[in-house]
This record gives sequence, structure tokens and C-alpha cells, in this order.
Amino acid sequence: MYQFNETFPENLSIEQVSRIFNIPKSTLRYWEDKGLLHPIRNKENGYREYSRYAITEIEDLLTYKTMGLSILDMQSIKKAEALREKRCYQQAKEALLKQLEEIHKNIHFIQHRDKQLEKYFQLKQSQKYKFSIPDITAIIKWQWNDNGKNLHDYLMNSYMGIVFFPDKDMHFADGIFIDDNHNPNHEYLWRNTDSTTPWIEFLLETDYGAPASNNLKEHLDELHGRGYKTGMVLSKFLTSDISPSDQRPHDYLDAWVEILPL
Repeated sequence: MYQFNETFPENLSIEQVSRIFNIPKSTLRYWEDKGLLHPIRNKENGYREYSRYAITEIEDLLTYKTMGLSILDMQSIKKAEALREKRCYQQAKEALLKQLEEIHKNIHFIQHRDKQLEKYFQLKQSQKYKFSIPDITAIIKWQWNDNGKNLHDYLMNSYMGIVFFPDKDMHFADGIFIDDNHNPNHEYLWRNTDSTTPWIEFLLETDYGAPASNNLKEHLDELHGRGYKTGMVLSKFLTSDISPSDQRPHDYLDAWVEILPL
């Protein structure tokens, strides 16, 4: 709250008010035009002056503005319509709570993406292959014609990925990684039911938006050359980046290949 003291005049000019409260002079004039602000006029030069009363009005209006109230709401409150004022405050509270919910969702999504990027750089800089247990509970089947809202909710809280099946052509299916493997409403592509299965983790590269074009065969050939027998491959999307090999964008996935007994 602005405090009057001996160093300030009793009435402030529009320039002073604009500077102190960081409000454009046009906004002050607009509030006055709408009957929300009541400066007085200097009798000698006709300039606007803002008394203690007007300064209090400005502080109230700034509070209302922060709450997201409309000019009509502000006018009703200024008329001391208590019932409408209560309703305005309730509506403002609900709007702010909704904004807060969206902010929390956005923060969660940013943290989620940051973890994906951190994992991407970690895999790029670490050894090519390492034994690692997939941090995956289950993968559900997802079709491109699924409800858009459901997809958005999943991707805000989970990972999109691809499951490659251990057949001759290594055919694949799009999936979404979730933490629930006991939901009868889900069509599962894979569920973690055996914690003793060994897996090898690596960074999988695919063409941008085209997972069928990938370097999986190169990885499998190298692992076979090292004496491993491979099975299913699980992969979850991390990020897109420019490949140093061809200077084109590619998708990069955190991948695990199942190691089978010989």
C-alpha cells in the first residue's frame, strides 16, 4: 500500500501515480471514464490530481484486476452491491484455482520432458549397451484413432513408445507406457511379469515420425555377434534431434532388448 508522508505532496499528479504504481496513464484515464476512479482537478490548471481517496481506489482496482474481474464486476463492487461482490469473488476464486491446476499440469509436463531429455543425453554419452531392467510396468495398445483427450492425458503423464516383436520382420506396434498392469479395460502389448529376465538397454534411432525406418537391425546384429540371443524389444520415445550422420531430424528412443537363454 502506498504511504503518504512528508516527502510526498498530499495530492499526486497522473505522472507520479503512473510511475509509482507502474500503470499506464491511459489506464488511469480509462478507469476514470468508467466511473471507477475519481481524481480531482487542480483549480488553477485543470490537471488531474490523485488524493488519498483516489490512491485507495487505485489499490482496490489493482486487486480486482489481479483477480481477473471485468470492468462490469468492478463497477458493481464500487456500487457496494455486496451480493454481486461475493459472487464476483467466488467466480474469481474458481477461475484462479483452474489456472493453478493448469499451471501444475504444465509444470508436471515440463518435468516429464526434462527427464526424457536427461535420459537421452545420458544414453548418448554412456556405453553403447548395458544390462538394465526396463523402468516399465506395462505397455497398452494404442490406435491412432483413439480419443484425442485420452491420448493427451496419457502423454502428459506417461511415455509413448514402440514394441518390436521377435519375428523375422520385427513387426511393431505403437503403445503407451503406464504404471498399471492389472486393468481389465486395457489391451496390453506387454506386462512386466518376470523380474528375472535380463535386458540390454541402448539408444534406438528412427526416422522422424517413421518408426519403421530405424537402426534396430544394426543393434541386433551387433548383439548377435557378441553371442546374445534376443527377443522382444521395448522402446519409449525420448526426443527428436538432428542426426550427426545425415544432418536430418530423427526420433530417439530409450530401448531395451530381451536377452533369451541360448
